[in-house]
Amino acid sequence: MLLLNPISGDGWGGVEKWMRLLAGRLVRDGHAVAACAKPDSRWAASCREQGLPTAEVAMRGDFHPRDLLAVRAVFRDRGIDLVVVKMHQCIRMAWAAGLLRGRQRPAILCRMGNSMMKRSLGARLTYRYLADRYVTPSEVARRELLAYGYYGPERVRAIPNGVEIPPDDPAARARIRAELGLGAAPVLVSTSRFHPIKGVRHLLDAFALLRAAFPSVRLVLAGDGAERQNLTEQARQLGVADAVVFTGFRADVADLLRAADLFALPSLREGLPNGALEAMAAGLPVVATAADGVPDAVVDGETGLLVPPGQAAPLRDAVARLLTEPNLAARMGHAGRERVREHFSLERTLADSEAYCIETRDARRGVIAGKKSWGETS
Repeated sequence: MLLLNPISGDGWGGVEKWMRLLAGRLVRDGHAVAACAKPDSRWAASCREQGLPTAEVAMRGDFHPRDLLAVRAVFRDRGIDLVVVKMHQCIRMAWAAGLLRGRQRPAILCRMGNSMMKRSLGARLTYRYLADRYVTPSEVARRELLAYGYYGPERVRAIPNGVEIPPDDPAARARIRAELGLGAAPVLVSTSRFHPIKGVRHLLDAFALLRAAFPSVRLVLAGDGAERQNLTEQARQLGVADAVVFTGFRADVADLLRAADLFALPSLREGLPNGALEAMAAGLPVVATAADGVPDAVVDGETGLLVPPGQAAPLRDAVARLLTEPNLAARMGHAGRERVREHFSLERTLADSEAYCIETRDARRGVIAGKKSWGETS
């Protein structure tokens, strides 16, 4: 299997976490896994850290000849029979490189972190004809993808994200709070890449409103992305820069969550929020927007509070309620942890993902053997 991902320094998110975990599972079960990555990228470093053979490909364009030859060489040298990709650019790159392999073209499985696709002739052709199958993190995302009409229901499967319940580490809370200079203040944390779709600007607006009633509260924003400079400037303009900590990318998310009291997810669109699941696994109550697949994870009034996306005041009110009702917050945190344990087991997620990879690969092998299959032109 080959992991093909175009991210550079600031694109780390749920899809990358899923790919990394899937690779570990497949290697454990005896499958050969390799990766392609942009030179000097966070994705390349992560794959090498995991011990995966990693080829650096500039990914200058969907059909750049030098890049296609580089990917084809990986296909040939590693005997690749399945490519797991993120987004349409990598679908086209994997398909074109596979075309150079003739009938040995590997199957292409695309992980769709959310339900947004382009509506254009190029997108229709890419999604309908070039990828074999798709996997989404929620049934909501699956239904929304099918509504585009690009392919039939047999080609996309929903496999919910899964997370581990972190082991107890009583010293982590004090250690991280000291590192970030948080003291004994109540702490609201959010983990995500800084992209407009994640709604972090609305969280900052809500936090500015919250500070009027809770002047000691602190906000920790963990992540990175193209919006970081804009968000930093917004915090300054709102007069809350002294109370907001931008940590950058953190590999120790479990420890960071232990240092917090509440978790916020302000996304405008979301498949199934890995960050919210990690927060629930850590025993934190969650305030989240009721966007797309979020209610599949966060049960309103049970494991957290759901509010409309894109609105600062409801977000502020929900956080304020949990700050003033610590017993409710504690009950929601406990309920969230139990919900993750029961419904979002990492072991089950990885087992289902591995099985779907094998199924996708075997379907492509059936095409090579001359059998009819969906998605194939006659």
